[in-house]
Amino acid sequence: METRKNVTLQQALLYCGALSGLIFISVTLMLGRLLPDYNSLSQTVSEIGQVGSPFQLPYAIMLWSVCLCGLAFSYQALKFAQSQGLSIVPLILTASFAVFDAGFALYPSPEPMHNIVGALHLFGYLSPLILTIVWRKYFKSNQLTNFSGIAFLSIVIFICLGIFQLPSPEYFGVIQRGIIYSYYGWLAWLSITLARQINNH
Repeated sequence: METRKNVTLQQALLYCGALSGLIFISVTLMLGRLLPDYNSLSQTVSEIGQVGSPFQLPYAIMLWSVCLCGLAFSYQALKFAQSQGLSIVPLILTASFAVFDAGFALYPSPEPMHNIVGALHLFGYLSPLILTIVWRKYFKSNQLTNFSGIAFLSIVIFICLGIFQLPSPEYFGVIQRGIIYSYYGWLAWLSITLARQINNH
């Protein structure tokens, strides 16, 4: 009975990864629709919670919630990786991604530190690539499909579109969301996959 409770807790913590993405995507979509004169096609998600915005506080609360869920997932995923002899590097990056989500709450746009936090946040986007490489044998031996490479390719494509301002600056909001949603989609997949694997180990 105690073992079953431990497994249930471990799964709950792992599912927090998917929950973090669900919270971020649903809340930013909702607040973006409610914010007057806000255009999600051209404006960034940070502008929803920028200094002086009527949604500055709800946006900050959302980011703290996402951070806590991301750290809960990373903690349990780290324990899982260690038990399987897997590299913890990609999970350290998911944890850093979560921490810097909270950084955006502490330093909302347009505060100078906001851009610094944003630059550091970029390291988290490397986690799908690193997991593709260092966990390759695990996925192969367990006959699991690894979508990490596809997720990273999607992130890179959207980043390149942003750098070269394609198709046009009018769609920068869409491009930024493409980057973020690609990451959270990958995190949800990893979250669910690891939670299901707990029962097999």
